[in-house]
Amino acid sequence: MQPNNHFVKIGRLVKTKGLKGAIKASFEVFFLDYLADQTALPQHLYLHINNQFVPYFVKTIRTEFSCELEFENIATKTAAEPLQHKDIYFENAPLEAYLQDENDLNYLIGYKVFDGNTELGKIEDIYYLPENELAQVIYQNREVLIPLNDHFITKIDRRSKRINFTLPDGLLALYLQTTPHIPDDLDTET
Repeated sequence: MQPNNHFVKIGRLVKTKGLKGAIKASFEVFFLDYLADQTALPQHLYLHINNQFVPYFVKTIRTEFSCELEFENIATKTAAEPLQHKDIYFENAPLEAYLQDENDLNYLIGYKVFDGNTELGKIEDIYYLPENELAQVIYQNREVLIPLNDHFITKIDRRSKRINFTLPDGLLALYLQTTPHIPDDLDTET
């Protein structure tokens, strides 16, 4: 959803990384293209909080292997945790040329997702990472991220707004685990 014509959604903060306030993020392809063409980082990005666009000053943005960023004045994991799962925005004007070139998969938002004959839910969002796009699906009240690549997609039906996958064994089980399994040799309790 685009709450304001002056700002455009460029991604989403996913989860904290490490103890020093870094946050993993997924960025739209057009914003990654914009970053690649710039000689300096943007001074700030915006988060939509309490119906306002709040600027957060950028310390670093890394996009080499996975996307992560750090904001000024967010120096601990505890300080970064409330920012998880927030949408990220940027001023619309510098991005206009990149938005026109965008070859995105956002048309899939709202499509019903099937693994074989089992309906999993609808695509809620698309995450754009440097090497892969992921579909966010809420399945059994859990967020499941499904890779949008040709190895797993068996059919996209635009008329019925349906996408069929053959998911790797164990992918859904991985997301549905309530507690992580700790191998016996790593168990520290004696």
